[in-house]
Amino acid sequence: MKKSALNNSAASTVETEISQLGSHIYDELVKNIREGRYTPGEHIRETVVATELGVSRTPVREALRRLHNDGTVVLTPRKGAVVAELAHQEVVELYMLRQEMEAIAARFAAQHASDIEILQIDNILKRSEELLHDRHRLNQVNWEFHNAIYEATHNRYFMKAIRAISDSMVMLRGARYIPEDRPEQLASEHRAIFNAIQNRSPQEAAEAARYHIQQSLLVHLNSNNRSFSQNTSKN
Repeated sequence: MKKSALNNSAASTVETEISQLGSHIYDELVKNIREGRYTPGEHIRETVVATELGVSRTPVREALRRLHNDGTVVLTPRKGAVVAELAHQEVVELYMLRQEMEAIAARFAAQHASDIEILQIDNILKRSEELLHDRHRLNQVNWEFHNAIYEATHNRYFMKAIRAISDSMVMLRGARYIPEDRPEQLASEHRAIFNAIQNRSPQEAAEAARYHIQQSLLVHLNSNNRSFSQNTSKN
């Protein structure tokens, strides 16, 4: 009886450790997907992840199952784990929702941002305007700009909602790619949003943010169409 109890206790401890390790690996994989290390349609190999993190494949498998349940990856018998990507209609639906959420963010920021927060947004914007020649770094600062506006809403429920949308954005192929002809237009759109926030003009800020996401959708669709045409011509 005692031996059985000890065995059960040991088994329970091992399961708990694997679960905790799986949660850590899950967080690491989510971070890598968000940062673009793994892109939509790309395989995530259990053996590679296990080797990089110095763990067995069991907690990696658990983390991938969680990502599958979230809809972030697709698990198939032959291919294993593949980062999910959205279909055309899903892309449009996501951008339409983000368009309204960004408008809400800009409106709330115009109403509630502190002077320090407005200064922080301005500093981020100025940094981005100095990086128009470096699209990789510009992309990172671009996300900082939007995040600073989200924080300036001072609305915890908005923050929860926009995080869910941001998680879905990682499933957009090329979402973190800025085309050659986009940086100056991007800077102009961001400047319009900021000016409205700084001037405490909620409606103007919302309209500027909505226009910005409309343009981002067009750029995304055009970029993907060009990529598809180029790949088709090579085959």
